[in-house]
Amino acid sequence: EEATRDGRVKSFLHERSRWFPTEQRDPTVVKNFPIQSSAADIMNEGLWKLWQRRHEVKDLKILVQVHDALVLECNEDDAEKTKKLLVECMTDEYTFRGVTMPFTCDAKVGRSWADV
Repeated sequence: EEATRDGRVKSFLHERSRWFPTEQRDPTVVKNFPIQSSAADIMNEGLWKLWQRRHEVKDLKILVQVHDALVLECNEDDAEKTKKLLVECMTDEYTFRGVTMPFTCDAKVGRSWADV
């Protein structure tokens, strides 16, 4: 509706917006933008919290993000502490148009990405 009216679509959380010129208003892309950008906002907030608290686990490294998954590296002795920290940082609630939505995080520990 917004794209049809004024050519702009906003994310749900931080009102990140994207302009869609008339000739580029593919309905699928326009509908997907608020969902994808809001998911990115949620992941970025969680990553920022994790980055601010990274000193709580010695030698913690954030190796890679793939869509909604993170791969971290730490000493084996700190694996459970790292798991707990990750869940604390990535779990939150967001309110959009008067509806509060909880976002949770699943964390697993393994010697390699293939193990989890």
